Amino acid sequence: MSDLDRTIFLLINDSAAPGLVDLLAKQASSLVVLLLVAHFLCGIVMRWHDVRTALQLGLFMAAGLTASYLVGWAMPVDRPFVQQLGHHLVLHAATPSFPSSHGLLIFTYSVVLTTAGKRRSGFFFFAGGLLVAWARIRAGVHFPFDMMGALGLALMLGMVASVTLRRFSVG
Repeated sequence: MSDLDRTIFLLINDSAAPGLVDLLAKQASSLVVLLLVAHFLCGIVMRWHDVRTALQLGLFMAAGLTASYLVGWAMPVDRPFVQQLGHHLVLHAATPSFPSSHGLLIFTYSVVLTTAGKRRSGFFFFAGGLLVAWARIRAGVHFPFDMMGALGLALMLGMVASVTLRRFSVG
């Protein structure tokens, strides 16, 4: 881990603003993931997403989580609390930290929506991804580079999604 990653982590994690800020950090990840699931399911039921977009969202989120697991297995990085760094606000297993599965799921959803032409929803979930990134660092379970790795992997998956959208486009 680089000194820059550690420094940024400590700036976000160790800032003295308990109370409401810590409550937000504890709840933000769960709330954004619940919003994502609700948006995905409502999109299917209410036909906000065409079949191709719904399939791509599901496929690329599954691919992202699989990639996250494989990267964590191949290049394990200890979480901050395992390294006794900063403080942690939520209980979490000592699984590999890099890349963040929460961040990857939300950023992948955002990128695939954007490539499918649903820019407003894509930007909304990108902002949600930034909130989750801050919350996971503040909660002491991820380093900033874990979140940047998740975003980078999501962008790569988004490029593949864009190519498949064009390739299998109807009309």
